[in-house]
Amino acid sequence: MMFREIASLTAALLDKEGVTSYFENGAGDEHTVKEAELVYRCVNLSVAQTAAEYAPMKYEEEIDTENGVISFSSLEKNATDIIGVYDRFGNELKIKYYPEYFKTRPGKVRVIYAYLPGKFSLGDEISFGDRRLTPAVLAYGAAAEYCLIAGLFDEAVGWNARYVEGVKRMLFGKNKVMKERRWV
Repeated sequence: MMFREIASLTAALLDKEGVTSYFENGAGDEHTVKEAELVYRCVNLSVAQTAAEYAPMKYEEEIDTENGVISFSSLEKNATDIIGVYDRFGNELKIKYYPEYFKTRPGKVRVIYAYLPGKFSLGDEISFGDRRLTPAVLAYGAAAEYCLIAGLFDEAVGWNARYVEGVKRMLFGKNKVMKERRWV
């Protein structure tokens, strides 16, 4: 999904027609540009919150280590969780965690980890580890952030409820109900 798409949907949900057209064609007055920047920040907040709480963004990196020690700061992205470390044959390796690094077998390894995203720009593609998320759900979260910043607390609660419900529905599905047991 494209960042511009989420930003346009957010502006449409907030009934900001000028901001929607600004995201689509780049034209607008000073007030519209300020509103667009606020929507832009709110979409980034929504994406970051979703990645941190519900659907982590995953990244895969190949690292050659002499002693098996890999510092968290040496990873390309801001890692939040190491999902797995694999050797060149695809075998999962054991990991031991330390405050500044983790240790595994020496040599070339493939590290898969979840990370917190940085700021996105309008032309960026956003891809979560879980593809079931839709731009509309992220737009609900951005609309909630916008209303919270603007002091529209009742509207913020409404948009946040839609966001949370959408995330739950997309990622966790509907509750399953089993038939009651019968004793015959």
